[in-house]
Amino acid sequence: MTSRPRHSMARPAAMMATPGPSNRPAASHELPPYKKPRHALSPAAQAKLSALNDRSAEHLKKHSQKAGDRIMEAAALVLDDLYARREAVEKQSKKLQKGIEVKNHEEDKQRLAILEEKAEDYAKELEVAMRAVVDTGAAAERIEESLNWLRDHAPGQLERDYATQRSQLQSQRASQSQRRRTHNEDEDMEGGQQTQESVGPTPGPTPLDGSRPSLTGASELYAARIKRRKNEYTSKSFSARYSQNEAYRNFKKMVHDAIYRDKHPLPHPDTWFTDTGLPAPGVPGHGQDGDEDDDIVMGPATISTKCPLTLLELQDPYTSSKCPHTFERTAIFEMIRKSKHGPGGVPMPRNEEKAIKCPQSGCDKWLARNDLHHDPVLVRKIKRIQQQKQSQEDDDDDDDEESEVSVSG
Repeated sequence: MTSRPRHSMARPAAMMATPGPSNRPAASHELPPYKKPRHALSPAAQAKLSALNDRSAEHLKKHSQKAGDRIMEAAALVLDDLYARREAVEKQSKKLQKGIEVKNHEEDKQRLAILEEKAEDYAKELEVAMRAVVDTGAAAERIEESLNWLRDHAPGQLERDYATQRSQLQSQRASQSQRRRTHNEDEDMEGGQQTQESVGPTPGPTPLDGSRPSLTGASELYAARIKRRKNEYTSKSFSARYSQNEAYRNFKKMVHDAIYRDKHPLPHPDTWFTDTGLPAPGVPGHGQDGDEDDDIVMGPATISTKCPLTLLELQDPYTSSKCPHTFERTAIFEMIRKSKHGPGGVPMPRNEEKAIKCPQSGCDKWLARNDLHHDPVLVRKIKRIQQQKQSQEDDDDDDDEESEVSVSG
């Protein structure tokens, strides 16, 4: 008996298997191709544009400020430790010169040399990081400025572009229609036929020739504005970008104070960068060449630790950017809040910036809140002065106690 071929009822494995998540084609997250707008912004679109907020820029500013604060804290932590180690080794060297025995002096000198090398590399990294923080802050300002510009100018610019392109297209269509009529009239005269062509507007929202306005959209205007502002920023010299920035200046002051204390003055900001680029930003050597008598050094005695308003020890000093005077934050801000004048002493309209004349005797500068900033380096100097005063008072108390003991003895 002839056997008929059997047809398997089993489906192929490829057909039976249900594709799992890993076998399924990945969903595309690509945006569709960008299409330029054909019309000016509608009232609804303008309302949405006005509602755009710069919250991301505000977050970026806050994170940038926090990052700058952490970098300064890290620099102070490392360099303060380096300064303390240097002083300890110097004291050991002075004892040895006097013939006093010192244990582990050579080992301490070797450890100090290793720490100096590490601190120099670390300071370079922190300086680069601080410049990145400044760049991030500048980017946040670009976002904020570009969004404000977009809200104010984009609707009007699109409206003008739309009107211009529409007028140009209408002129082109009129010229094309005139050429077609002239051509048809010539053919009619030759063939003895007459045809009429409507010269009215093309029916429907889209012209038959497919030509429509193609406008530069709000997103393109924003991107172009951002790019232009970024190019302006990056074309500036290092000195213009960083030396005038408050956060970077505070960083440089902090690093210099941690290395030298009040032994050497901070070089002028104009000398921090060269015309060809960035000089080596590491930890300078301990001590400087040249005659120290020629240096203008601000010693501790030139710094007042008390607020001229409260007559109390400064806890949160704020320094003016217009004059070299410092006040307790709460006291100076409260004076500004109660002021009825604006910058320059003019009577202040409602909701305008308030200002006061600098409370320091003999100063004629007018200060607003934005003219005052936290001075972390001054905080360090004040704390050192206060510690020195306390240490001196403790030493005086010890001397008095020793005198009493010797007299009673």
